[in-house]
Amino acid sequence: MDHPEDREMFSATGIAHLVAISGLHITLFAMLAGKLFGALWRRSTRLCLRVPAPLAGSAFGLLFAVLYGLVAGWGVPAQRTVFMLFALFVGQVRGGMQSSWDTFFLALFLTLAFDSWAVLDAGFILSFGAVVVLIFITQGHYHFIKPKHEFIANAVKAQYTVTIGLILPCAMLFNQQSLISPLANALSIPWMSFVSTPLALIGGLTQQPVLLSLAGDSLSLQRDWLVYFNELSWATLPIHNQPWWVNGLVGLGCLILILPRGLIPRWAGVTLIALLVLPPPRPEHHDFWMTLMDVGQGTAIGIQTQNHLLIYDAGPAFNARADSARRVVLPWMAAHGYRRADMFMLSHDDADHSGGAPLLLQKAPPVQFASSIDKQHSLNQLAQTLKSDIAQCHKLKPWTWDGVTFTPIRLDTPAHSNRKLLAKNNQSCVLKVSNTNHSVLLTGDIEAISEMALLTQHGANALRSRVLIVPHHGSKTSSTMPFLQAVRPEYALIQAGWDNQFGHPHRAVIERYEAMGVQWFSTAQNGAMKWRFNHLNFQPDVDDAHALRRRYWHMHESGAKGR
Repeated sequence: MDHPEDREMFSATGIAHLVAISGLHITLFAMLAGKLFGALWRRSTRLCLRVPAPLAGSAFGLLFAVLYGLVAGWGVPAQRTVFMLFALFVGQVRGGMQSSWDTFFLALFLTLAFDSWAVLDAGFILSFGAVVVLIFITQGHYHFIKPKHEFIANAVKAQYTVTIGLILPCAMLFNQQSLISPLANALSIPWMSFVSTPLALIGGLTQQPVLLSLAGDSLSLQRDWLVYFNELSWATLPIHNQPWWVNGLVGLGCLILILPRGLIPRWAGVTLIALLVLPPPRPEHHDFWMTLMDVGQGTAIGIQTQNHLLIYDAGPAFNARADSARRVVLPWMAAHGYRRADMFMLSHDDADHSGGAPLLLQKAPPVQFASSIDKQHSLNQLAQTLKSDIAQCHKLKPWTWDGVTFTPIRLDTPAHSNRKLLAKNNQSCVLKVSNTNHSVLLTGDIEAISEMALLTQHGANALRSRVLIVPHHGSKTSSTMPFLQAVRPEYALIQAGWDNQFGHPHRAVIERYEAMGVQWFSTAQNGAMKWRFNHLNFQPDVDDAHALRRRYWHMHESGAKGR
């Protein structure tokens, strides 16, 4: 159950906390271990005279919880649970009254003292956030259901409270809200707590293959119903990023829904939470926005118009977990309210450009998939299977979206062409995007021979652009002087990894741009960059991660500085 697809399913069905490490499991088994040890302790009069059996049982239960947490990986939820159990033990030793808030804040202090970076972990927010709302609701002493059904009432109240309380964190962290979560948790919490986990622990401790096999079968059965839930079209509600003031109002709405009935009308809370579905910002007609995503050594670019989206390349994929589509492109699309792109243009089949392409095609099949690859290539076959139209980018004709012109700079390569010109780098899709005052030239990994061929076939006017995505990440084999003199860029943007093995961008190339007075920016120093091109303003608006995230924990580990 450690496959990325499974983790996405757990997140979509709202049970990720159970699979990662559930505080309920630690508490449950620590309590059982403590009770058992306490019962054994009572059998010795001498031991009981030295240390009371309840205190000895609590100490052993705490030790068991620490061992359980270490075996489970000592994640933030496990730390929170162990430290809360420790706080309860301290209260038992001290005697007297100790409120739930005392326990909570002591556990919070110990967690941060142990690992001050825990605040950057999503598990910290979700784990402590869930405990906060549960304490808040239980300290309020009001009834969600009639008292005669106290056990069911408490279970329903707890699930309701956690679901409402975590709406905002889930929206901000994962850009989604699981609608099936209450049902999935109602089935999964008791199943994992009283069936799967006990079978696995007892089977492991007693070395009984039968019990371990039953534990595996129970998890397989659970996976079956989770797969069913995950495939429901309405199971997960996508939520795009909202401005801070909307998030603040949504948080207020969540608070209203978990306050005692009668203080503030419930409809007010529902209305405020509904602000999450406000439409995301989009460019005006004739305007376009371009985002250079930070995918390390590779290319992934999003171009937005008023009603359309183009994704240019999908970055590298080092393995199933480190896939740029999974980690960067798809989350970026979700954060901006896109389920799929109108066009996914793959410049060429090179690992740092096409690594994320298969997953992007599978998870968000575009309306059209354009590329320079052969028609029989596996990516084209996949796109056709997923009902996307396929096209050869060197045969595309210019088109217009929302007043913005997209002009493919087609490369004509007859059969007798130089073999180097037929190489996949030089076959990269080149695309010009323009409106009244702005133009951007996307170039893939074209090299000198391709630059000369494009200049010869189309002329300088067709290539001229104010913004140039630097060819081949700034390789010394590209950005020839005749090409730059034809394009005459004012801004040069480089997508490259910090201290990458290829030495991109090459110093000689940077000096060439600087000699021409071109301002250059690199994702290695600036992180992700968003450029907004307003057709009424000559100066583009630029945001970059380096400027927006000025905190010491956001600084690059190698001390890179933006320019």
